[in-house]
Amino acid sequence: MGKSWSSGMLTSEMVEEYAELTFLSRAEIVHIYERFQSINKLQRQRLYVADVLEEFKELKYNPFCERLLAVFSSSGDGYLSFEDMLDMASALSKNAPTEVKAAWAFKIYDYDGDKQLGIEDINKTILVLTQGQLSMEEHKLFVKNK
Repeated sequence: MGKSWSSGMLTSEMVEEYAELTFLSRAEIVHIYERFQSINKLQRQRLYVADVLEEFKELKYNPFCERLLAVFSSSGDGYLSFEDMLDMASALSKNAPTEVKAAWAFKIYDYDGDKQLGIEDINKTILVLTQGQLSMEEHKLFVKNK
């Protein structure tokens, strides 16, 4: 997002700027901020993803939660900033254009980060979607018919 955010207070000016930069309403931004702060007891700028999963149950039960958090972690180290949370909420918002959603979905499915969806990416996606409940033969059939 470009704007440096330090833990503490979210000003109305910041809310306005975030509303201009995202597909979120002002109320949604404030709601995310309040939830972020509710688990940010030590007033840190970034939260460990396990703590985020505890507060954001809608992520915890998503089969791609680990990938979502990894892809949206701007630092790539298992921590999320408030702006990372806004980026994720914005991309997943009903107001985000299909092109934006598709671009982020591609990153989520591109496990190896090579900017292509290869056979290993497809294998991992099938495993996540089926939660490992397919037999080896069924899994191979899915991959073969990609």
